[in-house]
Amino acid sequence: MVSGIRFMATSGAFGNTIASLYGPTPQPETKAEIFNFAAAAALTAVPNRLGFFGAGAAPNSPIIVGQFNSRSHITDYLGADYGQLVNTRFTSTTTVEVSGVANAVTGHTLATIPQESGTLLMRFREPNNTAVQTQNAVLRAVDLDANHQALDVTLSVVTNATIYGSELANTDGGVGDATWTQLSDGAGAGTTLTLNNQATEANIHDYHLMISLSPGQAGRKIDFAFYVQLEFL
Repeated sequence: MVSGIRFMATSGAFGNTIASLYGPTPQPETKAEIFNFAAAAALTAVPNRLGFFGAGAAPNSPIIVGQFNSRSHITDYLGADYGQLVNTRFTSTTTVEVSGVANAVTGHTLATIPQESGTLLMRFREPNNTAVQTQNAVLRAVDLDANHQALDVTLSVVTNATIYGSELANTDGGVGDATWTQLSDGAGAGTTLTLNNQATEANIHDYHLMISLSPGQAGRKIDFAFYVQLEFL
C-alpha cells in the first residue's frame, strides 16, 4: 500500500458507517481514494476528485454564489458523478447541516458529528510501516497557478471561493472541533486548520475532516487543492 499522506472519501458511497472504514471488511483504499495531486500534473489525471454542488446533483447543479454546498460527490475532472457522499454544509461558525445519503440534520453542533459523516479522510501511512506518533498537523486550501502547482503553500490561499474546514473526533481520542476554521475568505486570505496530535503509536494515522465551500463568482472552480503537512516521531 502507498505510504505518505493520502486523501480519501469517508462516507455515503463508501458505506456511511464507521465499519466501512475500519472493518471487519473495510473499503479498499483504491476505491475510496481522492486524487492526490502532484505538482504540474495535468488536471485530466486520475483517479477522482471531491466535487461540491448545489441542491441538484453532479455535474450540472452549481452552487449559487454566496451560498454553500448542498451536495458532495466523488467526481472526475469534468464533474461526472461517481457516488454521492454525506454533505456537510456550513450554517454558522458552530453549526452544520448534515445531509445526503443517510440523514438530514440542520443546526447540528460541530463536535457532535460522527467520524463517518466527514467529507474527507486524510490518512498518513508511515513510509517504513513503523509505529509512530504524529503532531503539528495542519490543513490548508491553496490555489494552483497556471502550471497547476502551488509555489508557496504558506501564501497561496484560494481566491474566488470561501472555504471552511473542521476536524471530527479521531480514533486516538481527540475530540471534534467546536467551530469551523475559515481556510479561505475568497479573496486570497485565510488560515490553517490545526489538527489533533495523535500520541498513540501506529503505522497509520487518520484525520476525519469536514469541508464546506461557497463560490465567490459564477463558473466552474477547479484549480485549487487541499494541502496537509505533519510531523511524525
